Amino acid sequence: MIRVAVVGGGAAGFFFAANAGRAQGIGVEIFESAAKPMRKVLASGAGRCNLANSLEDIEGIISNYPRGGGFLRKVFRAFSPKDAVAWFERHGVKVKTLPSGKIFPEEESSALVAEALEREAVKNGAKISVNVCVSRIEKSAGGGFEVFGGNSKTGGENFFWRFDAVLLCCGGFKDGALRRSLEGLGHTVSELAPALYALKTSPRFPNLSGISVRGAMLTFKNENKRKAQGDLLFTFKGLSGPAVYKLTSFFAREFKRDGFKADFFADLMYSQGSERGVSEFFRSGRASFGARKILNLRPECIAEKLWLEILSLAQIPSDRVFAKLSSAEERRIAGYLTRMPFKSEAPDGGEVVTCGGIKNSEVDFSTMQSKIVKGLFFAGECLDIDGLTGGFNLQNAWCTARVAAAAISQKL
Repeated sequence: MIRVAVVGGGAAGFFFAANAGRAQGIGVEIFESAAKPMRKVLASGAGRCNLANSLEDIEGIISNYPRGGGFLRKVFRAFSPKDAVAWFERHGVKVKTLPSGKIFPEEESSALVAEALEREAVKNGAKISVNVCVSRIEKSAGGGFEVFGGNSKTGGENFFWRFDAVLLCCGGFKDGALRRSLEGLGHTVSELAPALYALKTSPRFPNLSGISVRGAMLTFKNENKRKAQGDLLFTFKGLSGPAVYKLTSFFAREFKRDGFKADFFADLMYSQGSERGVSEFFRSGRASFGARKILNLRPECIAEKLWLEILSLAQIPSDRVFAKLSSAEERRIAGYLTRMPFKSEAPDGGEVVTCGGIKNSEVDFSTMQSKIVKGLFFAGECLDIDGLTGGFNLQNAWCTARVAAAAISQKL
């Protein structure tokens, strides 16, 4: 039997153990530094677990990965997101697909996903060790690997094991002994940065918290190539929603290098044609509703509270009759509708995923094995691959872990 150490008790680690075990001649031991495994799985989708996305076209799928998506082509051809969903259904997790393409358990419970993974891993004979922090990995003179670690609560390095193979799936590699040991084996860790997070901004509009704008466009000041489109959500401290998540994901490293500070504009009328939509709003307003107060007439994509805020920012009296708006006043309103200025100050809350990780060119994605160190495998977030919201990060975890499991089984 080949013994495999799995470093990281998350989605990828448990999916590997659920697909590789005694029946394949593999003995798996999972090492998790926390007291409870699969924390991100349990937290996914606000506890509902967005376990995949219904997109089936591979090119469409990989476009949702700001970094590394192209490396997943081989993986998705070998074991697709659709195959992963079918696996969960076979193992007792019935699913439903939302109009957005997000796939959730029918009962909207992440616990069901975690329970299925742990049940199948244990059934396969996996040993699960929690509160154990793997500190370094070295090649053994007799073949295989020496794995060192200690109690994550008390610290230190007082554990030692020998394994035939190692699967790393422990998320982003921050500075530390484990990262240094991997670099000592010849691997490179790409620049790490938080990704997929809400923003604290100035100005901020706490009275608009919970108000959203469909299909907004966010653009960095003076940099038209750095932009992101999607629904925008006002929060108590700043901005969130798919548009912000795309912005902080696609430009994760730029945000980090700039200290998370950047000037950008929000086009709240992007779904209505931007300037063209604004012009049509004013034209039809004058023609058909000229006697109405500007307070009572607004673009259909703008909520009432947001409209009142825009009028205040543009210094327009709310009782102004529409037909009596001056050209200068119209320009001020149009400016806030299509180029509302914001300055990011800091992330608002913890990041969903980490950008960066093991350099993808150093991994054979047909097996998930290192091209540098035979017997060393990678899966999930520890690679320099990260996806947008919508189930794409868990898809990466399931599919890369399954390819690694199949490769080790075939090797036997």
